Amino acid sequence: MILKNIKLSNIRSYRSQSIDFPDGSLLLSGDIGAGKSTILLAAEFALFGIMKGDLSGENLLRYGSDEGSVELKFDVDGKEVIIKRNLKRAKDSTKQESGFIIVDGKKDDGTHIELKARILDLLGYPKELVSKSKSLVYRYTVYTPQEQMKHIIFSDREERLNILRGVFGIDRYKRVVENTSIILKTMKERSKELEGRVFGIEEKNRQLIFQKTELEKAGKRLGEIRPKLCSAAKLVEDRNRLLAEKEKGMENLRQLKKELEISSMKLNDKVSLSEKNRKEQEILEKQAFETSERISGLDVRTARSLERIEQSIKENDARIKSILQQRSGFSESKKHLERRVKELEKSIEESAEHSMNLELKEKELLELKKKTEAKDRLKRYAEELEHGINDISKKLNELEALRKNSESIMKNILSMQTCPMCTRPVEKEHKHDITAREQENIRRSLESAKLLENQLNEKKEGLKDIKKSIEEVFESEKRAEKLGAEAGSLKKTLDGMAEKKKELARSEQELVSSTEKLLALQKEDVDKISRELEDEKSLLKRLQEKNHLEEILGEKEARKKELVMMQEEIKKDIGDINNARIMLYDKLKAAGDAETSYLNAKKGCDEAKENMKLLQIEEKGIATQEDGISGMIKILEKEINEKLLAKQRLERTRQVQDWLENQFLNVVAVIEKNVMYKIQAQFRELFQQWFKALVEDEALMVSLDESFTPIVQQDGYEASLDGLSGGEKTAVALAYRLSLNKVINSIVGTIKTKDLIILDEPTDGFSSEQLDKVRDVIEDLGMKQVIIVSHEPKVESFVNTVLRIGKSGHVSSVGG
Repeated sequence: MILKNIKLSNIRSYRSQSIDFPDGSLLLSGDIGAGKSTILLAAEFALFGIMKGDLSGENLLRYGSDEGSVELKFDVDGKEVIIKRNLKRAKDSTKQESGFIIVDGKKDDGTHIELKARILDLLGYPKELVSKSKSLVYRYTVYTPQEQMKHIIFSDREERLNILRGVFGIDRYKRVVENTSIILKTMKERSKELEGRVFGIEEKNRQLIFQKTELEKAGKRLGEIRPKLCSAAKLVEDRNRLLAEKEKGMENLRQLKKELEISSMKLNDKVSLSEKNRKEQEILEKQAFETSERISGLDVRTARSLERIEQSIKENDARIKSILQQRSGFSESKKHLERRVKELEKSIEESAEHSMNLELKEKELLELKKKTEAKDRLKRYAEELEHGINDISKKLNELEALRKNSESIMKNILSMQTCPMCTRPVEKEHKHDITAREQENIRRSLESAKLLENQLNEKKEGLKDIKKSIEEVFESEKRAEKLGAEAGSLKKTLDGMAEKKKELARSEQELVSSTEKLLALQKEDVDKISRELEDEKSLLKRLQEKNHLEEILGEKEARKKELVMMQEEIKKDIGDINNARIMLYDKLKAAGDAETSYLNAKKGCDEAKENMKLLQIEEKGIATQEDGISGMIKILEKEINEKLLAKQRLERTRQVQDWLENQFLNVVAVIEKNVMYKIQAQFRELFQQWFKALVEDEALMVSLDESFTPIVQQDGYEASLDGLSGGEKTAVALAYRLSLNKVINSIVGTIKTKDLIILDEPTDGFSSEQLDKVRDVIEDLGMKQVIIVSHEPKVESFVNTVLRIGKSGHVSSVGG
């Protein structure tokens, strides 16, 4: 893999930057904080995306920007690859958006996970890294940040081993041991469960033997009772036949009793009906006499017919209603006309005032229209002032941000004792220069802000006056609209005044006419007509009552004749019913012995059925007991078989458990130990070789223990890493870094990043002689592309290309 180009958009201190990577050795040079490491982190982000804990989107996306992107171009295995990833700021976080990858001109869009899978495949990295947040192979072969390299050297033994297991790809052995422990725990729990299932198998066998003995006893009892049940069934059958014969005679007896009961009911009904008719005859005689007396007492002497009287009542009633309605109508019409005349007279008097008001309103309306003509000119002027105020406010905000940034820089540089990247002391002269520069920036910002604030206040005052004038214009428009409506209403009122005068004349004439008609109607004698009407209604009522009573009297006479005929028929029916009853009594006397014979036969049949029922219940109880015992035997046999099967599984589980604990785990531990020993031997040899190339002191030697911890010996005695000089510590870290690169590249044969290495501040604290040694180390590496991040000027002399990183106004840029 060889890097060719990277494009940064809103990434940390870079706004928009394109950087080319030539083959050979390349130095990224610049002051601390200039943006050198940002380029390397951006390249890593383009390849693998956001890495939890190491490379977050929040740290990558430029402050104040909502979107950013990194596009990386590189060659791998003869293919040209371009990959682009995007960042977008959300409400509470910064997230990766979808991107694309182009391989030899073929473009594919994809999510951040899909892009990572494609990159791992192209670089020959293990596929299981897709689900992991970190790419340890890349971090410890191609690019290891300075702080992360120090961490692996100075961390505790177990943490270092876990990191290296992941880097070398042999952490699978540890996972095997952990998974085996989980399996063993599960198997132990399973063994306890199986032991619980096997428990009580002897008791179940004893219960099975007992139930089989009980089943044999029940079978014998069934064999004894079934012949008795057959005999009882035959006896029931014989007695049922006898009962059927006796049932026929009993049925004839029941029929005779039923007929006698029916004849008794009919006789009672006829006697009751005769008595009821007699009472009704007496009531009708009395009612007919009373009705005749009421007809004789009515005074209905008249020569007119009923129809003539009804017609006269209708005519007089209609005449009275007509007179009353006409009186009411003319009276209401007179009142309405009187009110209308008064209204019209008042309206005519008010018209003179309306005419004067109309002249005043039209004059005021003309003056208001003149005021509203300046509205558009005032609006344009107000908009110009608002734009000016917004522009000045933006400039003031920018000046305030620059002032705060300068104060932050002064605060940070004054409190800084050592450089966070190279750990060198920060000189006072450097602090003074930066402080003086930022103070001058603050002074210029404050002066500019003061001038802008004066301009802002002037424009705000002007805008306030303009808005007041506009509000006055708006009020004039509203007043003009109201006056226009009022003037229009007054014009319509004056236009209708002539019509109202004509209406007044017509109303006065109608009032005179209505008064005359009302006087004529009042002369009619309504009371006399009403008295005649009441007399005729009284006569009509008496005639109607007489006719009704005569109809009732006729109906009662007809009912009396009908009742006489009914009584004759009832008397004849009672004689026939009594003759039939005498014949039924004679037949019942002849059939009296049949009931006694039937009852004896029924008693014998019931006794036989009861005996058979008792035998059937006994048989069913024994059979149910037999079925229950059989079911219990099946359950016991099933439980015993399950316990035997559980016993076999328990023995097998214990065998596997013993094999895992005493054989398998030991074999895995031996394999891991052998693999780690081979890696450690190769690592130790390379580590000593690289350290010797960097440090010529024969008295100072390094080695590795079994946990890959660097061991330092000085004059034959073990020494502490903390006791080494800054340059010696850097030499240990660089030698460890280079050894790790070589070992990983040799173990993981499929990776395609062997031609590239990136060294982050590899010469921190080196002497001039040691810097010369670095030149030899770079040549010994023999890689096609070596990228070095350093602010050592001497490094520039032994690299092929130098890229200078600068920063101005919080924006980084790259020069030649």
